[in-house]
Amino acid sequence: MFRKNRSVILQNDQTQKIDKRINHQRLIKRLAVIASLFFVLLIGYGAVIHHVNSVENNRQAVFIKKKPSVIFFYKDDCKYCNKIFINVLAEKETGANIQLVNLNSKYNRERYKGEYLLEKVPTFVLLDKNGKEIERYAGSNMSKAQKLIDKAKDMK
Repeated sequence: MFRKNRSVILQNDQTQKIDKRINHQRLIKRLAVIASLFFVLLIGYGAVIHHVNSVENNRQAVFIKKKPSVIFFYKDDCKYCNKIFINVLAEKETGANIQLVNLNSKYNRERYKGEYLLEKVPTFVLLDKNGKEIERYAGSNMSKAQKLIDKAKDMK
């Protein structure tokens, strides 16, 4: 009888060791899957950051023409700029002399922020025939911006 109990105890010990080994292997597999997912997410995040930086660095530089026109300074990540951008673009398509300057471009921001003393966006600047500033409006009220656009149309 003692031998039977001893064999049962040995079998239980072996079973417990096997169970521990199986649980350990499952844990390693789970950790490997989690590490793989983390690695894939990290690579994806790096790719997104790289894309955003390349877009940011490759924005087009704008050279403002000194003629009767309205300069529209905006940022494409500004919700107020986006609110009126389509209206400004529509006015430009109908023949209004509007110059669009995206201040997300490093070149545009460094050059024109100081030259036109820009403090906020969107900003509209009305230029005369010599390229000098006559009037400006900073804000997203399209009716106020429309007044500047209409003045630029009248100067042609």
